[in-house]
Amino acid sequence: MRNLFQRNTSEPEQLNWQETPDGILFTSPSENMSLTEYAANLPTDAHQAQAQWMLLKELLDNGQAESSDNGILIPNEEVCQLESVEHGLLGLPEPYPFDIEIQSHGTLNQPEFQYNYQFLQPDRKPLHPKRIGCILRLTKNWVYLLSHEQFVLLEALDAFNARGTTDKEFESNLLDFSKIKGLAKDTGAGLDLYLNQNDVIAPETVRLRLRESGDQVEIIPEVANVDNEKFEEVFDKFPNPEVTYNLSRPDGGRTRVVFQENQREALKSVKENRRVSREQLAEMAKHPQTYFDPEIVELDPTDDTLSFSERVLEIGVYQPRVYPFVSPYKSEWIPGILVEDESDTRTKIPITSEGELDELEKVIEEEKQAGNIHITWKGSKLPISDIEEHLPFIKERLRRRKKPYPEPDERSGPTVLIIEENIEERGYDEETPDPPIKEEFRHLLQHPPNLKEEFDLLPHQEEGLAWTQQLLIKKYPGGLLADDMGLGKTLQVLCFLQWHHAKYRSQESLQRPYLIVAPIALLENWESEYPKFFDNEVLQFVTLYGKKLQEYKYDLSEPNKIPIPDIEGADRLQEMRKRRGALNVKYIQDANVVLTTYETVRDFQLDLGLIPWAAVIIDEAQRIKTPGTLVTNALKALKTDFRIALTGTPVENSLMDLWCITDFVAPGYLDSAKE
Repeated sequence: MRNLFQRNTSEPEQLNWQETPDGILFTSPSENMSLTEYAANLPTDAHQAQAQWMLLKELLDNGQAESSDNGILIPNEEVCQLESVEHGLLGLPEPYPFDIEIQSHGTLNQPEFQYNYQFLQPDRKPLHPKRIGCILRLTKNWVYLLSHEQFVLLEALDAFNARGTTDKEFESNLLDFSKIKGLAKDTGAGLDLYLNQNDVIAPETVRLRLRESGDQVEIIPEVANVDNEKFEEVFDKFPNPEVTYNLSRPDGGRTRVVFQENQREALKSVKENRRVSREQLAEMAKHPQTYFDPEIVELDPTDDTLSFSERVLEIGVYQPRVYPFVSPYKSEWIPGILVEDESDTRTKIPITSEGELDELEKVIEEEKQAGNIHITWKGSKLPISDIEEHLPFIKERLRRRKKPYPEPDERSGPTVLIIEENIEERGYDEETPDPPIKEEFRHLLQHPPNLKEEFDLLPHQEEGLAWTQQLLIKKYPGGLLADDMGLGKTLQVLCFLQWHHAKYRSQESLQRPYLIVAPIALLENWESEYPKFFDNEVLQFVTLYGKKLQEYKYDLSEPNKIPIPDIEGADRLQEMRKRRGALNVKYIQDANVVLTTYETVRDFQLDLGLIPWAAVIIDEAQRIKTPGTLVTNALKALKTDFRIALTGTPVENSLMDLWCITDFVAPGYLDSAKE
């Protein structure tokens, strides 16, 4: 049997991990030290442990891990969604590669119904592992890691089986089966004949279709993903809406359409108005919400049309200018950096020893201390952020140089929104008043409502608020607030949002949410400052990062609810969303103020980019000072009416930094980067 984790004295020092019901807990190898103390005292040649610690710190900063007295816990959901290279770096086991087979015990209308499942090897012999969270353990050294889809499926099966018979009514059993069968399909799990021959559709909404019938018009309910001719037939058989409608399938199976209580109430109005005169229909069209519940009945399907910003060209693969590589050299496998310049010329820069790597890290640190974002190494100019991303890979390959390693796919990067970057030439701009502005740009202040009486804005804060107000009124796409730290930029923006909400969001067509993007350490401050300065807290804040992120995700077992926009490359969405999940765009659109991190925008740009925002505010805007990075492009891809960038250091490094931030605030206003 293969030993996945056997260690010997020649193996590198690395952190301990242990599966728990909540996730993977990383601890110190030393019983006398906490994990933080251990990491602070790592020797310089402990590359593996250092790389692990760097990744854990990044996960902590992003809200994807939790710190405790015992160590650092990565929740199961987060573990499953890490990249395979991150799994390897953390020393986690290989993915579970075999089949999961699910069998029914009883029928869905029985309260005793259960799911039995087993793990099968290719020869159909069963395995009998113990599952703790996302880990399957057969022996001490025979361990597997579940994929995200496998973990969610097994959690759903165990949760169902754990319920008592009093909680297993027919309707709830059907709804759970709909979820479980969707998860089984995503996972490729096998189902027995009974489960295969039964399908359950639990629609969120019902569409209405019109059909002329003599002097009358029929209003016909339709459900997605079913034979609607058969559905219409069985719907009309009963005087009142039913819990389930059974539709036969050509293969001898059946599809059950299940409606919950609030949906059945809404369908009563469809029953009452199945056939109406043309005059009645015209009257209904004036105020359809008085006849049909708009939460259940789709009154205007065109409202669901989704689109990205005009700056977005397609959905594609992110292609950085710097890649890691591995090549054979004197019977060893030497890592390095492959640099691709603007003309697509590629240059390989090998890193042949730990000493050379140490020198590279020293140069990086010196340039960072000097405030630079590039280094010059072996005659090539390299962006620091890209090199640092690949350092763990290079360290690992130097440690194992005798063993060949599959070279990273240079074009298998993350799925992203490809935008007009405006680097070589200005390909995208937004209209601004024709320069030069003939009349003086006057900072005319409009006082924000509900500011507490004990607070008065300082003169520079009034000027900043008036500046942003007038930019919006005069139809500029955005502005840059660049006061020094501690001078109240947060308060100025909160005043702007309070004013904008009162002045514009009362109109139904402008009831769009505000998005505030900031480092995680600053987000709590944004939320706490609002009630401190304002009475009658009309704006409600929601947090979209860390654990809270899960509350805004679609259920992966219901892929048909996940909207797909009409854009080139949209087919890439499905596979990416299976791994990472998708945000419920409609749910987020109903919020007032959404607080999130740069990393969340980067990771969920395909969902957040579909939302029409009233305003996007970025705090510590120097995070997007480098053109073409994942974070920079994700922020520039957002669709919004207005943008505000906050930074105390707008030009601390170079004019290119200022151009890049301005290209977010007012795309094209400073022409292309090259110009």
